[in-house]
Amino acid sequence: MILNAVEYVSQIGLRITFAAISPVIAIGSNPAILEAGPNAGLQAVYGAVIAVGLFAIFMAPLGRYIVRAFPPVVVGAVLTVMGLSLLPVAIQYAAGGFVPDAGKPAYIGLAVIVLLNVFGRGFVTNIAVFLGLVVGVVFAGLMGMLDFSAVKDAAPLAIVTPFHFGLPTFHLVPVLTMCLVVAITWVESVGDTIVVGEMVGRPATERTIADLLRADGLSTMLGGMLNSFPYTAFSENW
Repeated sequence: MILNAVEYVSQIGLRITFAAISPVIAIGSNPAILEAGPNAGLQAVYGAVIAVGLFAIFMAPLGRYIVRAFPPVVVGAVLTVMGLSLLPVAIQYAAGGFVPDAGKPAYIGLAVIVLLNVFGRGFVTNIAVFLGLVVGVVFAGLMGMLDFSAVKDAAPLAIVTPFHFGLPTFHLVPVLTMCLVVAITWVESVGDTIVVGEMVGRPATERTIADLLRADGLSTMLGGMLNSFPYTAFSENW
């Protein structure tokens, strides 16, 4: 069971889910928790992340019921809403964000993406976003907008310290809150898996879904130990 999850972690791309941002802020800034010390908020957050990761591993076999309970129209609606909710952020950064003139290379990159999607074919169309980013970064460099000073000052190799902010603490409400977050990300992960499976001609089975959700849980649990947050499979990384 765990070996299957490890195999999936090695095969798929995972990223931190943005659905956890608000709960993490709420838990980490809870005055009642912060009374225990300056790092108590983060310790409670990571405790909740570890607990929910372990919970997800053991609840993964129930993932097959998600497939039955959420038809494609529901999963598609959830993914669409999540994508649309990110549009304001994308538009803000494309317009320059918080950096003066940052929008100029973004416009060029966006133009490349649109042109490749309209006139490109095959693999080029699939990597249109990546190529647009590359072109945008190149133009930003030509405009003198890139700053690599932090890269030069960074160590060539850095080791992540487990439990950097102290040993995790476990509180019922934060753990239950993270369980709700995981339930939401499960719908996203299952939806992405089903869609990608259909695209590549390998329809997702109940076993596939269960292994995928175990991988999410294992990554989330390890993330909590390594000072990170809940993870979920992301379709762009397949």
